[in-house]
Amino acid sequence: MMWRNGLKHSYRSINSNGIIVSDFIDEISPIEVIVKRYCQGTDKNSYYDILENENIVLPNSNGEYLCGPYVRLDWRNPNHISPKTRKSLNENPYYYIYEQAV
Repeated sequence: MMWRNGLKHSYRSINSNGIIVSDFIDEISPIEVIVKRYCQGTDKNSYYDILENENIVLPNSNGEYLCGPYVRLDWRNPNHISPKTRKSLNENPYYYIYEQAV
């Protein structure tokens, strides 16, 4: 998906054990891709009793999502400093245009 849309990415392959072979990219995009199968991290810590809600997670599943894995695209921390420009992402005028659109 990223390659088809002209986005730089570092992944070359992912094997059946989840081992990722990737290249180093000095200038990263401000989009973070998260793929989740289990209710862990932000969701588990942000929503009260989410692991007990059978409309969201499978019963007796260690928090596996009822709907299956999902992909979430997050805007990275706006305080991230670009190694190329030496400026934070929130100094880019397009950052604010995007925020206003949402």
